[in-house]
Amino acid sequence: MEQFDRCGGAGQPNDSFNPNVRLTFKAINTGDYYLKLTNQDPQKAGDKVAYQLSVQELANTPTPGLLVLVGGRLKANDPLQPNIYKVTDAVYRLFANYGYTADRIYYLASDLKLNPDNDPGTVDVNGLPNKENLRYALTEWTTGKGLGPARAFTLYMMDHGDKDKFYLNTSSETIDPDTLNGWLNTLEAANPGVKVNVILEACLSGSFIVPDKSISKAGRLVIASTSALNNAYGSINGGALFSDYFIQSLGRGASVYNSFAEGRESTRRGHADQTPWLDSNGNGIPNEPADFLEAQQRGFAYAGTFAANEKLPPYIAWGNGPTTVVDRKGELTAKITDDVPNGKLTVKAIIYKPSYITPTTTESLVAEYDTLSKAILEDSDKDNIYRGLYEGFNEMGTYRIVIYAEDEDGLQSRPQEIFVSTGTQVYLPIIVK
Repeated sequence: MEQFDRCGGAGQPNDSFNPNVRLTFKAINTGDYYLKLTNQDPQKAGDKVAYQLSVQELANTPTPGLLVLVGGRLKANDPLQPNIYKVTDAVYRLFANYGYTADRIYYLASDLKLNPDNDPGTVDVNGLPNKENLRYALTEWTTGKGLGPARAFTLYMMDHGDKDKFYLNTSSETIDPDTLNGWLNTLEAANPGVKVNVILEACLSGSFIVPDKSISKAGRLVIASTSALNNAYGSINGGALFSDYFIQSLGRGASVYNSFAEGRESTRRGHADQTPWLDSNGNGIPNEPADFLEAQQRGFAYAGTFAANEKLPPYIAWGNGPTTVVDRKGELTAKITDDVPNGKLTVKAIIYKPSYITPTTTESLVAEYDTLSKAILEDSDKDNIYRGLYEGFNEMGTYRIVIYAEDEDGLQSRPQEIFVSTGTQVYLPIIVK
């Protein structure tokens, strides 16, 4: 992508090894500016191919608002509790990195000893995740702290969920859309002009957006990690599939829309039955073009919306399966680049066999990676081609294989799907009398 101040002038280029390119510039004069976009692959062209381009005005000094963060609990000794806290701790650090001090973050969690800022001298968790504490955080703690057009409010909640239900602390402490909507209305009435962002990471969390019972409202940006009828999945790194990519993108300074798009695309590649939703125009119908307009103008780079040096995640240019499978063995390959030449990448392939059945819808976050077959891919000759042998092609049919790459900074690539078909069915003739 190149930026010009006039036709035929000298361009200011900004190249990238992956599909995400950003260019920041200061307009010296009032008038027209020009962008030239060039695809590195000249074969990808035509009226079926398009660029996604957005332009935002950047503020000089983003102003920290307030964050209420909820790490809920479905039951004691929940094996998925570490996934929940991994996400909420990452959200805490994300906001702290953008200037939110401890007095501007209200963290509710069952484990009062969580220490996301890694400072033993501070207490990061303010209370247990129950209805009374959440009501207090939204309607009382937020008062007198300067919320308004220049200081935004964000609510980020993660736990298990059901239709019209988010678990705060076991089945006795839940929150429904109507109650949450009432508390948010109280907050907005007390702070005119405040921009409100709500992110829900839970199974069936889209049920908080649908028109009949909804927290949707014009100007209130609501994101659900999945639809009103589907599961939310854990991630390969022990977090949550959508939130991992959404948080990572926000941490790189991308807008809420671009971060949502990154999370949605990565989630689709990981599990097509999980579709994140976004609503900001208040009609309860998610993922409309009008919803994305508001999200394009929110993010840490924009003052009053959520209120460094950029590190880029790895990029998987392509992945291939074996051309032939011999004795149940076949080689998987992928071309992967990173912003650190010859940097150390961890590359894994998750194998979904032909007999794999999508889990039934449940209130519990689905984390199935420990139960699935895997293959490790490595680049021994440093040519950016990663190879790994999978020795479990023991079923006839189509294997879905999802490749993930992670760099030394903990940044994850978009997943890459490949499909491998093995064998053909042979039908013998039937002789009937």
